[in-house]
Amino acid sequence: MKEFYLLLAHVVVTIHFLWILFLLLGWIFALKRGALGWLHLGGILFALFLNITRLHCPLTYLEIWLRKKAGAQAYDSAFIIHYLEKLIYIRIDTQLLSLLTYIFVFANIGLYCLLLLKKRFSKAYVQRV
Repeated sequence: MKEFYLLLAHVVVTIHFLWILFLLLGWIFALKRGALGWLHLGGILFALFLNITRLHCPLTYLEIWLRKKAGAQAYDSAFIIHYLEKLIYIRIDTQLLSLLTYIFVFANIGLYCLLLLKKRFSKAYVQRV
């Protein structure tokens, strides 16, 4: 059963990594698919909330819980999982990380505002023609 919990912890780390990639690159999908833009915007606003409240992502808590259930020490895993975890849980000064998060979130919000304005102006142009 311990191996099962450890496997689940690895799955959570992989999902966490993919979620972080989506938060970083989701604006690209938002340009093509509007519905994904709403998911991306919600995700970065949730990241802002976590940053303000000094909480960790729920996936982090889930991974820690699964590792404890497995009786595992930190990072006693496969090569790829070990390095995924290093990417996800990067060691950086918390104040710098907070500043970078704020810049990232507000830049994305600005991008979405520009996209909405562009969409509004293009609809107005089409209606006039």
